[in-house]
Amino acid sequence: MSDAIPSLQIYGTGRVGLAILRLARERGMTLTGAWNPRELRPERRGLAAGFPIAVSAEPPAVPADLWLIAVPDDAIAGVAERLARAPGPRPAAVAHCAGAIPAALLEPLGAQGVSCGSFHPAMTFRGAEGDAEALAGAVVAIEGEPRAVELLERLADRLGVGRVAVAAEAKPRYHTALVLASNGRMALDAAAVRLLQEAGLEEAQALALLRPLTARTEANLRAATPAHALTGPVARGDARTVHSQLDALADRPRLLALYRALGTFLLDLVPERVRGEGHREVARLLSEGVEAGHIHGKDVS
Repeated sequence: MSDAIPSLQIYGTGRVGLAILRLARERGMTLTGAWNPRELRPERRGLAAGFPIAVSAEPPAVPADLWLIAVPDDAIAGVAERLARAPGPRPAAVAHCAGAIPAALLEPLGAQGVSCGSFHPAMTFRGAEGDAEALAGAVVAIEGEPRAVELLERLADRLGVGRVAVAAEAKPRYHTALVLASNGRMALDAAAVRLLQEAGLEEAQALALLRPLTARTEANLRAATPAHALTGPVARGDARTVHSQLDALADRPRLLALYRALGTFLLDLVPERVRGEGHREVARLLSEGVEAGHIHGKDVS
């Protein structure tokens, strides 16, 4: 196979598809077209300005080196089956953009001699200006058959994004990691805002209080590993503080379970050489619960 940049046909113009389309156009790639089963939402039409998008119930088979299916995960198999039935040319390779699903989902096209792969950007997109720039700073995970992998690697290089290989059987674990890091962060922020509101702050005040804290936390993570950036009562072994926080969540069972799970994981990041009695007490509190107002017989109320 030559080193020529593959021509690209995109199926699905949601957040991911539009980000790839825009960045590919900025990088001067040959885009043979894009397809979507319905008209774009008004707020997204501007993102595809100047690029014709075919809107039809059935995806067309279009001449291109690479077909990239960027539809929601649950729709991938259906689109692959319909493309396999569509009359017309076949690409050298086809790939989908799902993080947790292997390339084997594209088997209806694989059975026709098309090499199958997956191309997942480790990035979150908002369906807004800036998504292409976000993609340009991302890393993509590539998986699949050799011909597809070769084309996808050349696509990544042309887009200017980093790339890693992820085995098919490892994709669920890989994607779960991204969900924890991104969507999990959203859940933690929402929980923090709720608790601050219960502490008497307005929502706007809570958000203003949290933003510089989370920004500094992210800066610390860019400068060091999580273990080296870790701060807070669990890291210090402040058992009294941990006890008071567990007690404060006693009437919030889901938040209490979340705090215990996170605290236990954070404690694992504390090196054994620096752990003392306080850390051992924190471990006990997190794993066994507490009797209100006491730590090992000591009044901490």
